[in-house]
Amino acid sequence: MSVNMWRIPPSLDFHRRFGRLSPRLQMLCAQLPLVATLGVITLAWTALFPQLFSSPGVLTGLGIIAAATAVAGLLPWGRLPAWSTWIIPLLDLLGIGFLYSGGQGLITGVSLVQLFPVVWMAWSRVAPRAAVVLTVLSALLIVWGPIFASDG
Repeated sequence: MSVNMWRIPPSLDFHRRFGRLSPRLQMLCAQLPLVATLGVITLAWTALFPQLFSSPGVLTGLGIIAAATAVAGLLPWGRLPAWSTWIIPLLDLLGIGFLYSGGQGLITGVSLVQLFPVVWMAWSRVAPRAAVVLTVLSALLIVWGPIFASDG
């Protein structure tokens, strides 16, 4: 009797469980880690750096991510092509870029939350090579963009 030690226990088979959800719920569940993390971070910013909320970049970034979350819950994802699921993580990356540039100097660690959309795009199994290129370029743009755009 051979034992397959690489078999995933049914309780941990996330892809199969995730696949049972409706496309709209899949999109909302994929968006949830970023929204929850940014919710906690925003509460901390409110207490520690209230001046951040006067920054247009921070407000724009939060607005883009809020809009992306609304779109994730509203669009009929089951009727759209597979590549369209990248709309939300790409909007998230744009919002994170605004957050990073708007809070430059105070919230430099916010660029780490870009891991959520990057993992989403990689996990989607849609055009893996394009996912690698897009996520590497967006990560570089988020971190280096504000530096090149600044006057100094």
